[in-house]
Amino acid sequence: MYFFGGDDTFGLCPSYVRSAKKLNYDIELFDFDREFAQNVRYGKFGKILSTYLTVDAWIHKTNRKFIVRAMKTQPDLILVFTNYHITSGALLFLRSVLPKTKFILVWPDSLANIKQHVLTSAPLYDAVATLSSNSISHFENIGFKKAFWLPLAGDPSIHSATSTEEFDYDVSFVGGWRPEREAAMATIVKNFPEKKIVIHGADWKRFCKDKNLLSLCSGRWLFGQEMANCFSRSRVNVNVIDDTNYPAANMRFFEIPTAGGLELVSACPEMENIFKNRIEVLYFTDEKSLIENIQFVFDNPGEAKRIRTQAKELINREHNYDLRLQSILKYCELI
Repeated sequence: MYFFGGDDTFGLCPSYVRSAKKLNYDIELFDFDREFAQNVRYGKFGKILSTYLTVDAWIHKTNRKFIVRAMKTQPDLILVFTNYHITSGALLFLRSVLPKTKFILVWPDSLANIKQHVLTSAPLYDAVATLSSNSISHFENIGFKKAFWLPLAGDPSIHSATSTEEFDYDVSFVGGWRPEREAAMATIVKNFPEKKIVIHGADWKRFCKDKNLLSLCSGRWLFGQEMANCFSRSRVNVNVIDDTNYPAANMRFFEIPTAGGLELVSACPEMENIFKNRIEVLYFTDEKSLIENIQFVFDNPGEAKRIRTQAKELINREHNYDLRLQSILKYCELI
């Protein structure tokens, strides 16, 4: 099994790599970012240039490294993650010399973020595993042979936390600034001024217009165990899913319950029959339901604890990357 992605500890590809190792599969990881960096020229200028422009020569050299390694490994399965730049030429060549290998694109993002090289390569994949069931027919319409639903999941190896009833905050938000997120947090602060509230994430101090929120913004990202501890030690964690993710769940949807946190999340139609309202999660659709659900948490600590517990159990039982990886292998008839 070969993974074509990045070696960021907190990204999606590493979660699958950890699960594959845990399940004792033979794997190789092609860390595209690290390999590509070795081909970048002109020092700092080259690094900046490659951030904004596609330099075909550097991409080609990186793909050649992957071709050579894949030919030596001869994997049963090659998983390519998101927009990592494997060229259509590299895929075409590998298909010609590795006829038994399955090629799967793992797409865990909004359709709005697909780059042109992915679209060009669509017919060369055996299938695309997409985070949204709503996108299946659209992927097939643009040239992918098959598409199947593979939501994101929880990763207990990096986001587990000790359960507690001692909370540092009443309400927490972790995530980058968006106007819809500012609106939700402004509503909460306005209606619960006496509660202890914190906001972590990028760009809040840069773009936030509501002065009442600025003092609550830490101005920093949280990752791994620090983020898990924040979720666990907050009475309720707000998750305002990016509008372009609709109707699917984002990564935060699974990270919060993995850490044992209580999640209050904006509408997520694809998950509402799986993570049920006031059973494993709390949903809001407007200002009224947002306020009502937060008040519900403060008024019903026993119910809040039950929801947190049931959500974490559901993650461990049905929504982790061990099971997601096995779903891919079953789809490819490799197990």
